[in-house]
Amino acid sequence: MDNLISLVNKIQRACTALGDHGEASALPTLWDSLPSIAVVGGQSSGKSSVLESIVGKDFLPRGSGIVTRRPLVLQLHKIDEGSREYAEFLHLPRKRFTDFVAVRKEIQDETDRETGRSKQISSVPIHLSIYSPNVVNLTLIDLPGLTKVAVEGQPESIVQEIETMVRSFIEKPNCIILAISPANQDLATSDAIKISREVDPTGERTLGVLTKIDLMDKGTDAVDMLEGKAYRLKFPWVGVVNRSQADINKNVDMIAARRREREYFANTPEYKHLARRMGSEHLAKVLSKHLETVIKSKIPGIQNLINKTISELESELSRLGRPVANDAGGKLYMIMEICRAFDQNFKEHLDGVRPGGDKIYNVFDDQLPAALKRLQFDRQLSMENVKKLITEADGYQPHLIAPEQGYRRLIESTLVTIRGPAESCVDAVHAILKDLVHKAMGETLELKQYPGLRVELGNAAIESLERMREQSKKASLLLVDMESSYLTVDFFRKLPQDIEKGGNPTHSIFDRYNDSYLRRVGTTVLSYVHMVCATLRNSIPKSIVYCQVREAKRSLLDHFFTDLGKLEQKRLSSLLNEDPAIMERRTALAKRLELYRSAQAEIDAVAWSNLVEAVIFPLNSTLIIPKLHNPLAPTPYGFTTPPNSSFPTFPAAPPPSNSLVPALFVIGDSTVDCGTNNFLGTFARADHLPYGRDFDTHRPTGRFCNGRIPVDFLAQRLGLPFVPSYLGHAGAVEDMIQGVNYASASAGVIFTSGSELGQHISFTRQIQQFMDTFQQFVLTMGENAAADHISDSVFYISIGINDYIHYYLFNISRVQNLYPPWNFNQFLATTIKQEIKNLYNMNARRIVVMGLAPIGCAPFYLWQYGSENGECIEEINDMVMEFNFAMRYIVEELGMELPDLSIIFCDLLQGSMDILKNHERYGFNVTSDACCGFGRYNGWILCISPLMACRNASNHIWWDQFHPTDAVNAILADNVWNGLHTTMCYPKNLQDVINSQG
Repeated sequence: MDNLISLVNKIQRACTALGDHGEASALPTLWDSLPSIAVVGGQSSGKSSVLESIVGKDFLPRGSGIVTRRPLVLQLHKIDEGSREYAEFLHLPRKRFTDFVAVRKEIQDETDRETGRSKQISSVPIHLSIYSPNVVNLTLIDLPGLTKVAVEGQPESIVQEIETMVRSFIEKPNCIILAISPANQDLATSDAIKISREVDPTGERTLGVLTKIDLMDKGTDAVDMLEGKAYRLKFPWVGVVNRSQADINKNVDMIAARRREREYFANTPEYKHLARRMGSEHLAKVLSKHLETVIKSKIPGIQNLINKTISELESELSRLGRPVANDAGGKLYMIMEICRAFDQNFKEHLDGVRPGGDKIYNVFDDQLPAALKRLQFDRQLSMENVKKLITEADGYQPHLIAPEQGYRRLIESTLVTIRGPAESCVDAVHAILKDLVHKAMGETLELKQYPGLRVELGNAAIESLERMREQSKKASLLLVDMESSYLTVDFFRKLPQDIEKGGNPTHSIFDRYNDSYLRRVGTTVLSYVHMVCATLRNSIPKSIVYCQVREAKRSLLDHFFTDLGKLEQKRLSSLLNEDPAIMERRTALAKRLELYRSAQAEIDAVAWSNLVEAVIFPLNSTLIIPKLHNPLAPTPYGFTTPPNSSFPTFPAAPPPSNSLVPALFVIGDSTVDCGTNNFLGTFARADHLPYGRDFDTHRPTGRFCNGRIPVDFLAQRLGLPFVPSYLGHAGAVEDMIQGVNYASASAGVIFTSGSELGQHISFTRQIQQFMDTFQQFVLTMGENAAADHISDSVFYISIGINDYIHYYLFNISRVQNLYPPWNFNQFLATTIKQEIKNLYNMNARRIVVMGLAPIGCAPFYLWQYGSENGECIEEINDMVMEFNFAMRYIVEELGMELPDLSIIFCDLLQGSMDILKNHERYGFNVTSDACCGFGRYNGWILCISPLMACRNASNHIWWDQFHPTDAVNAILADNVWNGLHTTMCYPKNLQDVINSQG
């Protein structure tokens, strides 16, 4: 149960660090929901002496007037006998105090830092943790003493301010009130009893303590008060005898004081029958046990509150949008992501996913035919006009057989009227596209957040549509003009035959201009025009779709993207200006969300610890499963059935007949993420084309590649299917029996590496997710079958690159000043070693540990460091080489420490440099430019649009800023398997591991 008090301690410290002091604010507060014990009493009630007696140390400031001017959250931690006592402050996390006189001074100094040297008070708490073998696990909040009169230097309002602060703590339903009252005063006048009775009239939350029992007038005693006759509380009163001022002046130590206190109650006749439940030692035990009981009863409600509040905070943060990046690259990336979201919404309208695109079809199917029908060809082909145009076309030499030139004049003059409907059709489609642009902008939430970007983006989209309209008009009118420029000859060849069959060529030329003749010419022309209209009804829509709709889908923002890349940071910043109040609100929400997630993680850690003790260890006391830390989310499985009950078990599913191992488990980052981040709120997602365009399904899967990642190729070598993402399956054993991929893009060894991109699942949490999987295997297969299944499987670990990309090279927390590269490498390597041991303790026996790739050659760093001719950045690759050297040593060390562990290290730097140096032999033409990206080397911006991608990725070594193409992944996987192209795995390759354990 001690871990419950420790849990609340951690959450309280997190509350203070992240600004949650339980005060009324526009943000939800977690502090108010945490069970706590608040120490309340008037000045000179002996409150400080009680606390020092419980701790067994002199550490609190003393003096006249108001000494405690800030709440002091005192957290006591019991440590092993013989250990040295020390204290730590939350505001001085790396400093241990062994001199408790210095602790007293630091309390005073920290109070003055917040309030100044005045007598003012502050509700911001000081957190003090004391570690000692002589204390019980307990947390107390020491509040300023209640007073009735302001002292010199204090405003008259101080009396009410103190009472208001005390009341704000003790009126919370989860607060236990420790009411300190001096026995030599009437309880009716006790400040502590008075205020506790106001907020807890039934006494359900109040524990009473009587001090100064030894100072009562002769002939009087406190028995009635201690027995609850004078004032009844739900819990028994506890009496204490503190050191007197004379004792303090004589430096009487706490051990002697406690002994004298025990003797006083044991030897005083009035109190002898109560001695067992009197004294500061008994008080500490009572408080510890009571706090544990309250915490245990409140945890479910706190969990529900945390989960509900996290959901609400995430929802509001989502509505407010993402914060603006500080650097130009981050701003540009953010703008392009917003543009991509807008472009996707626009395309969905055209493709029918969203409404609106169907209006274009209506233009083609209804408006264009109706407009052609409305054309008044009869006027153009009236007998007067036909005769006029034929006569004009004949000139001084009348036609002999058929009026060919007249036909041409009539047809040309009639077809020119079709230009109007063609242009109107283009304009109608343009209007629809403009309307869809406005709709898509309204549906893109981020554009509401940045009005400057909204205006620029809207203008750019409309300008593109205008250009497309002009091109479409030219193309459509060209179709009409083409029909006028060359007539369909076959249509007219029958005219001379008709004359031969039914005409009378002996009639005079002038007889040919009679009404019948002219009507026949007009009818012929009209028939021809109708044929042309039928043709144009089909060809004009095709032209419009090709020039307007198709181009709008393909390149609506191309000009905007081109101009965007030329903008300076100041101009980029202006596009992302937003309301300062929104920025402040987002920052406050993010801090509060961090607090709630931290609390959720701590509660889950305790729940997991209890679950392991309750479920796993009873199965087999020899099975070693260490307690893991930093969980991000609760285990998704509710195991409520006792392990010895009739819980249904299932035999392990046999591996496919051609598989070499039962399963492949993958732990790592974006190099092997197969879709985990698709389920998380993060920038680091590969859920859009052109990612996955060359994959088996030709669709994005979440893999940061154009096709397969290394573990896909290895799964095939092992005779297994592609390994599914942990977050992408239903959680049933049959879904996980052949392996699980826990890898998460942007994850690192360090918990916060990559966190600026959003959510990810850290290395430690991935290990715990495997523990969840293993536990489910145990519960469904049985312990022995699960252990055998795991020991025969292969584990593939690829982690660490983000600790450089997003932490060390970013110089987060000035890490480069604290740790030179070699020390940082050692820290990462030893952390990985410990997690590998955790896997070993869960029966993992075949492990592949991947080194880091040469990110100094990645397009991003070539761009960032301004590489002239694509030369790799050696200082970065040197760090990678040192890390790989440290990891190879760690792997060799583990192999010697754990003889039954088959573990190999594969040096990605070595394998990748072989490809770079011998690229022509491997068939690669492009070694420095990414296939997909933006900027020099395509390294500035991540691949976010198919328009950014090259046509043939197999010519390239790099797919995007950081990740290789699937052609490179195939080569590296071959090397891991059997060293086909070059040796990069030590002491053996994976095929040798499988064969040696056959």
